[in-house]
Amino acid sequence: MSTFGVKCFVLLALYHSSVISGEKCFLPHGQPNLDFKKISETSWFVGLQTHDALATKVQCVKLDNFTTTITGFKFIAEEYGDGPVDVKYSVNFVRRGANGLYSFDKQKDEISLISSHRLIFQNDYTKKVHDTDNDELTGNGVVFWTDYKNYFALIECRNNGGWIIWVYFPSITPSVTNLVALYNKLHEIGVSTTFHISRCSKHVDLIDLENHIF
Repeated sequence: MSTFGVKCFVLLALYHSSVISGEKCFLPHGQPNLDFKKISETSWFVGLQTHDALATKVQCVKLDNFTTTITGFKFIAEEYGDGPVDVKYSVNFVRRGANGLYSFDKQKDEISLISSHRLIFQNDYTKKVHDTDNDELTGNGVVFWTDYKNYFALIECRNNGGWIIWVYFPSITPSVTNLVALYNKLHEIGVSTTFHISRCSKHVDLIDLENHIF
């Protein structure tokens, strides 16, 4: 098991023994007044994710170029699969009132999101994968939490009541400090689910892109 795997095993064992919450998703309040200038000071690499259909092929995701828009904000997502195809596309979010609630901008993102995943999954782009994409585009909203230096978390609920949580760190091998900061926030907002470790570490070409902020 990798060093990151050991860190995650210890952290998640502690996490599941201390948070008294069911597996059924509820959308917590989001972080108000996100500072996108601070978020943009680093690139973010997915480290932990719920085991949804996208995680079967999307091994790693890098987020950067966060910018505000008239209706909310956007970033650039670069996704790496287990094949030769990597994809890069813009993801747009629309602010939906108070409590840090956003939604995907379906009008802008539907074609690019589904087309990108069709390229990564190729013949494995199944109905289950399409349903996950559709849940992201048509769900009840998405919230974000970050401390700007340790983690950036995207949290949403699937239409069937399951979680979609992708947690990003400033390194493909997060430190204990990164993980504990995330754990403390999830515990604070009452989020409990089963996580899986991303496969970013398989992409050694990303090492030079790390920020090494701990």
